[in-house]
Amino acid sequence: MFLLLSLVAVIPPPPELAIRSVAYIRADPAGIGTGFVVAGQPPRLVTCRHVVGGRKTAEVFFPRFGPSWADRADVLANRDALRASEHLVVGKVVAVSDELDLAVLELPSVPAGVNGLSLAATVPPPGTAIWAVGCRGDQETLWNVSRGVVRQRGPLRDGYYWQGKKLAVDAPGIALQLPVAEGDSGGPILNAAGEVVAVMSAVRRRVPGTSIGPDATAIRTILKLPTPKPGAAASDPLTRATVWVSPTATDRRTAGVVVDVRRKWVLTSNAAVGRLDRVGVAFPIFDRGHPVGDRGAYQDPVTLHLSGHWAIGTVIARDADRDLAVIELDRLPETATALSFARSEPKLGASVRAVSHPVGLEFVFAHSTGSVRQQGQLKLSRDGGNVPATVFQLPAQARAAGGPIVSEVGELLGILSAADAPAGIGYSASVNDARAFVAAIPIVKLTRTLRKLVEEYGSVPKLLALVTTNADMALSLNTECVPARLRRAETRLKAGRLSDAIADLDRITERHPQHAAALRLRAGVWLEKAKPKSAQADVQRILGFDSADENARLLSARAYAAVGDEPKAAAAFVAVIRLSPDRLPDVLTAIGRHADALTAKGVGSPGEWLALALNAVAKVLPKSELARALTAAPNEPTARAKYLRALCGDRK
Repeated sequence: MFLLLSLVAVIPPPPELAIRSVAYIRADPAGIGTGFVVAGQPPRLVTCRHVVGGRKTAEVFFPRFGPSWADRADVLANRDALRASEHLVVGKVVAVSDELDLAVLELPSVPAGVNGLSLAATVPPPGTAIWAVGCRGDQETLWNVSRGVVRQRGPLRDGYYWQGKKLAVDAPGIALQLPVAEGDSGGPILNAAGEVVAVMSAVRRRVPGTSIGPDATAIRTILKLPTPKPGAAASDPLTRATVWVSPTATDRRTAGVVVDVRRKWVLTSNAAVGRLDRVGVAFPIFDRGHPVGDRGAYQDPVTLHLSGHWAIGTVIARDADRDLAVIELDRLPETATALSFARSEPKLGASVRAVSHPVGLEFVFAHSTGSVRQQGQLKLSRDGGNVPATVFQLPAQARAAGGPIVSEVGELLGILSAADAPAGIGYSASVNDARAFVAAIPIVKLTRTLRKLVEEYGSVPKLLALVTTNADMALSLNTECVPARLRRAETRLKAGRLSDAIADLDRITERHPQHAAALRLRAGVWLEKAKPKSAQADVQRILGFDSADENARLLSARAYAAVGDEPKAAAAFVAVIRLSPDRLPDVLTAIGRHADALTAKGVGSPGEWLALALNAVAKVLPKSELARALTAAPNEPTARAKYLRALCGDRK
């Protein structure tokens, strides 16, 4: 058990002193927004670039506390009085940045009591409570204060559009669970100390209740201020217990939660794993204790495997009605921790916290907060019946299921179901049912193992010996004996009986769609039969869960080359070398064979292919004989192609 109170504890609202430094901005005819004065001289105001648009100046209104001080109509009706007290000034735009979506206005003066806001030295970690001050245009009041929570942080890879132009692409940013509307743009996001950690700028419309904006690092950049070096932090146990299931899937963002470190068990959504028996699982990456939320850091399975952030998961138990599944991993990193189930169902209105990988957001391992709305009998699967379930107020998504939901003291209350729910609502099987489901797994796992042995070998003892000595006789005793059928397929391949071998391999993969050995064999046959797309389909089934299968990646490279996608082929060969430098001879053989195929067909350019592939491989082997030999390659195209082909050896 662990405490989350330090992250979700209530923080005091921004004091009047902080609100004094926040301004309402009008860059007529269309631009409205919010800005804030930063501490220091001369007085400078920061807002969003899209607030000021192409204007060189803008009206800047500061709050003058008193009756109706925040009433929009009253503020606009008293311009003369506000000018006289310097609560309305005209700011001059002195810097704009499309890359950061920030603008700086130089002010002639500021009202008494406006000292400016300080910038936070670091961006707070996910789960931290924050405040925002904004002047949204659909309200009659200005300087509205909102409370939210940090979901994640990192580069804003997707940016956002404004008047047909994309802003803030790759800007250092932050994602927030915070209500934001037009007019709030440019408003400050404040931490418990009243320091600015980010700027409100846009919403991610596909992600319920989520807004984004450039962080304090971006503000320092446009102000040309030095950026403090980020310090280390204690990693959050909730993030360390969360994983990303099937990170290579393109149609969903499934999370899971470690519930048993010793057994390496992960609880997730059954709908998320579907009919798969095995899945790839990615663990969170930490940088000085801070979780890396940039989804790009998790897009290369080979890198994740080599850094210890990838595991192969085997589905050992399912409950379709309750939308639960347990995956057994082949490994866990030392940073992983497990969550314990709550002993009882949560009370209505209790605060909760969750982690998920939202679809439509460039961040993963994103945190959110909410509360328990109700318990009842709900339908969590399309074909199942009603089961005991909990209803949560959370920014949940059906396609981003499997993430943990925990109480204020860090006990597991459930996992987000893939069942469709109204906006801002998430479902989970009851904690009592989830706990019982996991507790029953040792028996389920034993039964599953025995059933698998019977399916593959039958009940005849001598079948085990016959598998390797007489596959045909073994199959006469049990037609579904997978090892015997695989053995016979290998024998048929050696005899050149490709179609018969395919028939055996098809029979295996019909019942075991992720049987790696059968898929590799069949992919090789498809390549022999000039069907590279079929080969690639088989290989991708393997790589979906086992990113380190060198033979599958070698087959993948050959398939890409055969369809003419030479850049992807070269990248796949590089992946093989990264996983195992000893496979260089096999890689060179395959590269040379593709060059020979191009020559025989009279298509493409064998020389260009050899240069592309060999240079790509040499980059990951900079001290190899290959790298040294490439530096001596002649420049004349024909001689160069012949020289490069010779580097691959005479392996026709």
